[in-house]
Amino acid sequence: MSLLTPIYGEPVTSGPDSGVGNSSRKLRVVVVFTTIEGTVAALTAAASYAKTLSAEIVIQVPHVVYFRYPLERPPVSPAYFENLCLALIAEVGLDLDEVSIDIHSCRKQLSCLKERLKPQSLVVVGAVISRWARREQHLAATLRKLGHDVLLVFATPDSARSHSLSVVRRMLG
Repeated sequence: MSLLTPIYGEPVTSGPDSGVGNSSRKLRVVVVFTTIEGTVAALTAAASYAKTLSAEIVIQVPHVVYFRYPLERPPVSPAYFENLCLALIAEVGLDLDEVSIDIHSCRKQLSCLKERLKPQSLVVVGAVISRWARREQHLAATLRKLGHDVLLVFATPDSARSHSLSVVRRMLG
């Protein structure tokens, strides 16, 4: 097993593949980091798609930094998001070789995703079933309008709660 190398704000290179990142021609399933619960649901769905399509999974983390902080020194370290994503990957039971992480500091989530996603990417967005899932629903609809193939998946509140506790325990222990 190789070490996971997260990407911190590197420029996107062009290529005919779907997804994010380098010039390899392998199909990619992009999981947009939303919440712990939503991302676990999205990773679970992405794992199924990736297996069927022989694709790799990329967790896209658009780290929104408020204007009072410089992008180069956000108040929450990219290492925190890396550790969180590693815990999420472990929670879903994926092998680290199957997943890459793209952490990019930005001012607006949608602008960041527009910059980082290649045309017609296969994107999975996760949310928890609640009245607050509108943000994720809006994100999925906007990405669809931009020409991406988007799957919106929902976690049940009970499974979301148990996954959240487990992920936090993994990060602390």
